[in-house]
Amino acid sequence: MTKEKFIEICEANGWSVTVLGEGEFEIEKYSPAGEDFSFSICVGDENNAEYWKKVFDYESDFDPSEHAAMWYGQNRGEPSSLRDLLDDAEAIKKMLEQLWRALLNSDDETQGDKVEQYNKYEDEAKRFAEAIRTLAKDEGTLDNLECYLSMHFDIWLQKFASTPESITAEMNSFAHIYDSKEAEQ
Repeated sequence: MTKEKFIEICEANGWSVTVLGEGEFEIEKYSPAGEDFSFSICVGDENNAEYWKKVFDYESDFDPSEHAAMWYGQNRGEPSSLRDLLDDAEAIKKMLEQLWRALLNSDDETQGDKVEQYNKYEDEAKRFAEAIRTLAKDEGTLDNLECYLSMHFDIWLQKFASTPESITAEMNSFAHIYDSKEAEQ
């Protein structure tokens, strides 16, 4: 993708781009709560770069909780509620995801395999995260998992951690281990 195409796609998605130097860019957009959010990327050859990958890497490392905590109590015009800051930080993460997906989908050289590669485990990731949320709600179930792993972690890893599907199914089983017993009572 060329530099011009990169800037065009960013601007079409509501972002402004400032060229800082050869292969260096600052990308900026206001968040829903009004934060003037910006980040920088550096690419090697600016006329043959995978810009989407740089934005993807930034979005992958962006932690909404950390971002909200950074601004909490700063009294520089940001919302005073931690919940509002966290909601806004989560919206920023979604803005970043939308941008890298727009860049990826517009890059003729990356169509097909790479799109599927980055969406490949989306369903498993959601189910895995939901299983963890469920485990976190029940201390007894979480203690059960910890006890089991303390004695069999190596075997458990070999048996269930070989694929995203198998580890997700196993975590889901642990998360709902007492569901059938409760239904019987």
